[in-house]
Amino acid sequence: MKMKNPPLFLLPSLIVLLFITIFPLAYVFYISLCDYVLYRANPYPIFNGFNNYLVMVFDPEFYYALLRSLYMMGLALAIEFPVGLIIALSIQRITIGKSFFSILMVIPLALPPVVVAIMFRIMYNPIIGVFNYFLKMIGIAERLWLDSVVEVIPSLAIVDAYIWTPFIVLVLLSGLNSLPKEQYEAAMIDGASSWQIFRRITIPLLMPFIIIALLFRIMGLLGTFDIILASTGGGPGTASQTLYYYAYSVTFTYLNFGYGSALTVVLLYLMVIISLIILKYVKIM
Repeated sequence: MKMKNPPLFLLPSLIVLLFITIFPLAYVFYISLCDYVLYRANPYPIFNGFNNYLVMVFDPEFYYALLRSLYMMGLALAIEFPVGLIIALSIQRITIGKSFFSILMVIPLALPPVVVAIMFRIMYNPIIGVFNYFLKMIGIAERLWLDSVVEVIPSLAIVDAYIWTPFIVLVLLSGLNSLPKEQYEAAMIDGASSWQIFRRITIPLLMPFIIIALLFRIMGLLGTFDIILASTGGGPGTASQTLYYYAYSVTFTYLNFGYGSALTVVLLYLMVIISLIILKYVKIM
């Protein structure tokens, strides 16, 4: 039986997609063009053009929050990808228990990030935390971790790496399992060393999987919120207040929905720009 007007069957899904994605995005962009502060006598959106974006240009906290976001993103990626690649290569090489170790990688992903953040907050505690206990055992000075302006971002990057390194492992492991065997056999016949095979065959063939994982992690790291809220609340002071957290604070603490929406729109554009650069780099588009 031939289906009549098949596009009509997509209409309900398109309507749902319209209301849960396009309409909220359009509304946030509209609010970003308004003076909308709830604690004022007239708490209604008043259109003021690009004034919120002009205020952002002269807001030093915006630049600090942006730099913190990029700093945390760089640290987390520097941990997650090398560690994830090493673990994926190790699992791919073993012959017994490969499925067990692959399933083991899912456990950190299955835990709610807030739970993991609270767990690390306890372990980071300067007095009762297990990290300082081990540092003291090996003769290294104890650290303040989340209570230090200098150490808080690296500490949060470690929390993020604990949660998301298994994601990198699973993506790269799926890529390793799909690589063609013929090129490896030819390289071994030609007498190539393990390092040459890894550098000239494995990495180039694995690059699309690396870029896809990188794309997801960059967007995820720029939108990191839950582990910061549960671990530090943006502190000490504003030392862990990333751009996403700053937008949340402006919107829901100071009730400035107009400026908070403008910050969110800028963050969205930042994600889109980085994504387009990565997609163009690997010639996916």
